[in-house]
Amino acid sequence: MKRKLIICSDAKSDHFWKDGNELYKDVIHNCDEDAYAYNDKLNRVYISDSVTEIAAGVCRGCKNLEEVFISKNVRKVSPFSFRDCPRLKKICVDRNNEKLASVNGVLFDKKVETLLKAPTTIKKCVIPHGVTSIGDYAFWGCSSLHYAPKYFEGITNQLNFLVSILNS
Repeated sequence: MKRKLIICSDAKSDHFWKDGNELYKDVIHNCDEDAYAYNDKLNRVYISDSVTEIAAGVCRGCKNLEEVFISKNVRKVSPFSFRDCPRLKKICVDRNNEKLASVNGVLFDKKVETLLKAPTTIKKCVIPHGVTSIGDYAFWGCSSLHYAPKYFEGITNQLNFLVSILNS
């Protein structure tokens, strides 16, 4: 059975996540590197308000992980936090988060100037106006990606490199 996981860093916290009519309580008390790596039961992950940083590999290799919801207090996400998650469809961010944002399931900085991480199942990347850089490893594992704009004013050489790979 697949389950939703709530990740929090405060062992005294009692966090709940309501999705429709279902109430989930599954509190995990650390967000360290590889903490939930290779957990095939995970389908959706909610990173709780008590977490401020998501370490590299925290959900690495979770082959059934499809969605990640990042709460308002998360300030930093490693580009390798959800590495090798072949079914990851979207990364959502609480709109009250002051450092991060998501557009169409893609993770950005709050100002939507830097694309930080694309979900691995992304097929088409439409980069919003105002994006001026792409984070290192933002498209790591995106083997289904088959379209990105050929030119976008202000984007760094990383986009040109990505486009050259896609067009080859």
